[in-house]
Amino acid sequence: MVFTYYTSKMKCILSLSSSLLLLLLFNACNPPESITPSIPAGISNGVWIVNEGNFQSANSSISYVDASTSLINNSILTTLNPSFTLGDVAQSMYFYRGYYFVVVNNSGKIEVFDEKLHWIKSIRSLNSPRYMVFSGDTFFVSNLYSNTLDVGSVSGLSMLSSIPTQTWTESMVTIGDSLYISCPNKNIVLVLNKKTANRIDSIEIGGGPYSLVSIGDTALCIAYYGNSTSDGGITLYSLNNKQKRKVTTWPTNLLVSKLGYDPNTQDIYWINQDVYQYNLKHSNAPVKIINGQQKNYYAIGINPMSSEHYLWLSDAKDFVQASDIFIYDKNNNPVNQFTGGIISGYFLFQP
Repeated sequence: MVFTYYTSKMKCILSLSSSLLLLLLFNACNPPESITPSIPAGISNGVWIVNEGNFQSANSSISYVDASTSLINNSILTTLNPSFTLGDVAQSMYFYRGYYFVVVNNSGKIEVFDEKLHWIKSIRSLNSPRYMVFSGDTFFVSNLYSNTLDVGSVSGLSMLSSIPTQTWTESMVTIGDSLYISCPNKNIVLVLNKKTANRIDSIEIGGGPYSLVSIGDTALCIAYYGNSTSDGGITLYSLNNKQKRKVTTWPTNLLVSKLGYDPNTQDIYWINQDVYQYNLKHSNAPVKIINGQQKNYYAIGINPMSSEHYLWLSDAKDFVQASDIFIYDKNNNPVNQFTGGIISGYFLFQP
């Protein structure tokens, strides 16, 4: 599959033998025309890439890859919303009940768009929002600095309340009536009843749990940073008997990515300089599948809807240049690469 880049200006090539004079006369009287890039009629069946941008530079952006046409647009938000500025440090993105939600961390807001990506409103008054999960008409927002879990209304597109947590809240998953929230500074995973917001349990995990993946409704996969007394690693936690099974560990001086997960195969993936894969059913140990030498792999995404464009990686380089995006098939063969935005940090796969 060949990817084609959109540009904000296009050059019209005419036959010199028949049109050179007309072209010169036209340009003498008129400035070059700016041609708006074409946009897919229906924004779906694609991959969204959230580009954080540089801290305090307000240059975050969204990239869109149209799987049906193989076209890439690195400025789709401003193309569809010419006067719109996303803000400072875009963190994550979701599609739910006909709305796109983009969490902008350092701007303290959530930007809301309709299904055609036209801007609707900003949900503000958030301290440092990180990630979202949805349950019926309710959404929950984790927060880096407010020591709360924030609660909002989907139908009202507004915030409702805050649940005190006394700590930083990060990754979240819902399983049944329970909401699981990683708390890196407290070394626990909080468990709340998502209907009443009451705390019902906690899971102790040494060394800063930060990324959660639900394994059906029976288990939780927890990645943790490690601290001065314990290495980082990944633990599989059984919700049935509350037993922990260590999947792997790594030295504490290595910062590991969020987890990627394929529910169809029960494979988990992560970046630890190189890219690793572990099958929860059959593996005895993680397997290195992609060499990260001379790369700065930053984000990973797994697209279970495509075996050809399956594993997505961003190389953030020096965190100033635009990131490179690498795509691999399900057999870990390289398929393509292209240039994203600055610090590409999150992938959203939309059927």
